[in-house]
Amino acid sequence: MALDAYAIVLASAVPATAYAAGSTLFSMRWTNPDFYCVIHRLRLGVTQATAPAVGAFQDYRFHIARNWTVSDSGGTVANLTGNNTKRSNTAITSLLDGGMRIHSATAITPGTRTLDADPVSMVTVLLDPSHEQQVLRSPDLVAFDGVATKYGEQNDVFDGALLLRANEGLVLLTGTSVQPLASSLSIQVGIGWGETR
Repeated sequence: MALDAYAIVLASAVPATAYAAGSTLFSMRWTNPDFYCVIHRLRLGVTQATAPAVGAFQDYRFHIARNWTVSDSGGTVANLTGNNTKRSNTAITSLLDGGMRIHSATAITPGTRTLDADPVSMVTVLLDPSHEQQVLRSPDLVAFDGVATKYGEQNDVFDGALLLRANEGLVLLTGTSVQPLASSLSIQVGIGWGETR
């Protein structure tokens, strides 16, 4: 039984301090035991407000979270109430009650969850000292098979949709490199999902 489709774009603030590798930048947790969350679109954008002193690569990694018993905290929480996120006015309000959030001036505080050892998708962006301002957007990371090019971004994509069951979710982490504060980076996560029994 299909319910309906939902979508949202969340934009972060510029961090107050540089994030350590492995910091949580975005998370969503599905808790409903009777329905599934089917992610069919996922996109990451990175805005570089100021040029760094030297060029650097920055990794962003999407991991599946499992056995999620305590939700993350902090950051900016998505508004999933009423008609927000609905792709149709006749759809019911999203059942995504485990929370969706993006980092604010500080990273998200992880709850109790187990991340898969390897990411399901990764985006690497080049922080370019020759560009005072630039906006880097990945192609769709779900149901898409390709690479972005202009500034050397690359992504490992997976085919088809991503299915989340109760107490599973999706988490975006900084990679092995540390985000340079001087670049004034902020991110945007666009996600589309369906809810089905």
